[in-house]
Amino acid sequence: MTFRWFYIQEFFRDLKTQKNRAFLTAFAIAWGTLAVVLLLAFGEGFKIQTAKGLANAGNRIMII
Repeated sequence: MTFRWFYIQEFFRDLKTQKNRAFLTAFAIAWGTLAVVLLLAFGEGFKIQTAKGLANAGNRIMII
C-alpha cells in the first residue's frame, strides 16, 4: 500500500512542479478529441444531406 501511495505522491509533486507542461498536455488531449468529434460530426451530416439531396433530385426529372 505504501508503494502505491509513494507513486501517487510523486505524481502530484511532479504535477505541481511542471504546471505548464501538465496544462499543455491536457489541453492538447482535449483539443485533439474535440477536433476528431467535430470532423466526424461534419462528415456524417454531409453524408446525410448528400443522400437527401440525391433522393430528391430524381423526383423532378421527366424523360420525353
